[in-house]
Formats: sequence, C-alpha cells, structure tokens
Amino acid sequence: MLCNSAVLKVASRCNLNCSYCYMYNMGDESFKLQPKLMSEGVVTALIQKVRNHLLKYESDRFSFIFHGGEPMLAPPSWYEFFDAEVQRILKPVGITADYYMQTNATLVDDEWCRVFGKLDIRPGFSMDGTRASHDTYRLDHAGRGSYESVVKGIQTYQRHFHSAAVILVLNVDEDPIEIYEHIKSLKINKLSVLLPDGHYENLPEGLHVDDELSQRGTRYGDWLIRLYDHWTSDPDIDSKPGITLFESLARMILGYEKNGNELYGKGVNDVLVVETNGSIETVDVLRICGESFTRNKLNVKTHELDDLFTSPLAQMYYHSHHKLCATCQSCPIESVCGGGYLPHRYSETNGFNNPSIYCRDIMKIITHMQNHIFSHFSEEALEDMNIHLLEEERVIEQIFQQLPLQLSRHSYQYLEAF
Repeated sequence: MLCNSAVLKVASRCNLNCSYCYMYNMGDESFKLQPKLMSEGVVTALIQKVRNHLLKYESDRFSFIFHGGEPMLAPPSWYEFFDAEVQRILKPVGITADYYMQTNATLVDDEWCRVFGKLDIRPGFSMDGTRASHDTYRLDHAGRGSYESVVKGIQTYQRHFHSAAVILVLNVDEDPIEIYEHIKSLKINKLSVLLPDGHYENLPEGLHVDDELSQRGTRYGDWLIRLYDHWTSDPDIDSKPGITLFESLARMILGYEKNGNELYGKGVNDVLVVETNGSIETVDVLRICGESFTRNKLNVKTHELDDLFTSPLAQMYYHSHHKLCATCQSCPIESVCGGGYLPHRYSETNGFNNPSIYCRDIMKIITHMQNHIFSHFSEEALEDMNIHLLEEERVIEQIFQQLPLQLSRHSYQYLEAF
C-alpha cells in the first residue's frame, strides 16, 4: 500500500470559524489536545519516514499538502525550514517533493507570495462564491464574514502569479449560475466544487435519506446540473474557469481516466494525515463519524508510514472505491461514481455498509453528463462503441434487478465493523 502524498496539519487552530468545518464543528474536539503548530522535530522525523517509505517501494515523488486549521498561522520561516530538510533528506536519494497548500487566503500578502514563489508552493483558496454565499458559513471568531479579506488575499496572489484555484463548498440555497459568474469575474482559473460533509446521523441542510432510494430528492444533483449546463454553454473559452469535478467525471465517462480521485472513480486513496504532534492518521474528514474516530498510537517519531496501513480504517479508506455495499455493487455507473466519498457513507447502525448520502444526486449528475457528452456523437458511433445513453430511472431499476444477486454473495461484516 504505497502512499504518495500526505496532508500535514501544520497548524491545529484556525483564524476562521466556518460553521460546516469538519475539523472544529462536526463533533470531534480532539484537536484541543494537539500542539498549535507542528514542531521542527516532527518535520525532520516526518521527512525521514517519507524517505524510508519511498525507498522501500522504489518511488521517487511525494506530495506534501500543507493544511490545518489554517497553515499560514505558521510563519514563513517554518516553510523555509521544511524545504531545507527536504533538500537535505530527500534530494540526495533522488526523491522530488511537490508542495501544495489549502488556505482560507485571509493572511496572503506580498511576503507570503515571495515564499510561495521561492519554495514553489501551489496554494488553493477556500471561497464559497458570492459575498452572500461565502459569508453564510465562513465567519471569523467574532461572527463577522470573511469575504473581503479572502478576496483581497486572492487578488494579492493573482498580482504575483496571474492565476488562482478555488475550492467551493456547495450551498444548495444559492444560485449556481450567480456563483459561477462571480467566480469568473474574479478571474479564477480553476474551481473545485465539494458537497458539504455529512453522514446518515448528521445530514447536510436540505438532504433527506429516510425514503427509498427511488424516492429521494435530488436538490444537490439539480444544483450541479444547473452549474454544468451553464458552464458547458459558456462560449467565453479564454476566461471561463475549469471545474475540476466536471472535468474528472467527463474523463471517466469517456474512458480516458479510471482512477479519478478520493471522491469518485476506481483508484486507491494513497494519502495519509500527519497531525501537529506527529500522529499518523487516516484522512481527517472521517472525524465527522465520531470523537477520535481516526486516532491511534502511531507517530512519525516512533513509527514508519507503513504502520498506518495495518489499521482496518486506513485499509478501508485506501480501498474505499472497491469496498462497496451491495447497492453500489449493483449500480451500472459504479465504475464512475466509485461509491462516492467514504465519510458520506457512514451510519452508526451499518458503519460503511451504505451508499453515499448523495447517492441520488451523484447518479443524477453523472447520467445527465453522460447524455450530454454522447449527444455530440452520431448514432452510428455510439452503436459501434456499444454505448447506451443512461436514464436515471433505468439506473435505479437496474440496481434493484441486480441487488438480490449482490446480497447473496456480499459480506457485510467488514463494512459494518466501524
């Protein structure tokens, strides 16, 4: 189980208090036990363990994703020390390190942009679209909106690098077209759209899963369809932002890509998390499943990265697009969906033995995209490729036709152990 990237909790605190944050406002308060910043000793031990891991598996590239909390609460000198240790420990054995950062952008200034350029750190900025949409959830600790400071930080970055990538958490009550046009007006060149985190015991706003699958609403899927249709019909090729979700799904629908990412597709999830104290853990979003859900006794000071993968939870996450409930295994779009994001499948009753809480929404956007993409092909070409246009109702019908077969051979024990 090769790991090619790690999310580093550089800081365990944040200068914002976003209401939907899985770190601080989804029930797990174990962050309070963590040091506020990752120490230099933890940095050195981590990079040494990365070296050991990659040499063992004969791999020569690793991605460090600086995260938090807010990673820019650590000073620029912290990142310069980190890079110096990478050059000292990894470069002599032929390992290349890539640096990424996820930040709320409020602290970006000219000095930080100098650091980004010097160390080749590629940041992504968290921003939820228009002022109204953004300030609904992304507040500071005094309850004030952060929109102005975020836009100021992004524009400062753009003055130095002429581009910016934004991650947006979907707000189903806001107009997707208005949000798209606003993002475009800010000259954002890459947009990632995320579904709000939640599971069967803690559902996002406007989501209901009590009904049978065939009867569930699709507010989030409908929102994504409106965004997709507007994006694909936008004739302004030179300035329209790329939307990562749609680009990735389209490549999988067309067969250009199989693996996808941790949200969709059939790849493995080869990323782990290192906390400020050096703890090695499975992806931190799983904390929404319960207090200390991802905690263990592993630490970069005393353990190798491989030790994490003896954990059932880490194995479940690594193979989550292949360890699926019977409903997912019966679904004709499973090869594209991959069961969705693992944390979104959790329930206290069944563990991970459930389809995603967004199952119908994902089904709706994928079938809509498949129909749109292949509408540009001739009937003869589709027949030659043995491709059939999908209808959402037919997908559900096929699931229930195949479900008895999957139920008879599927083992629930592993999925329900969590």
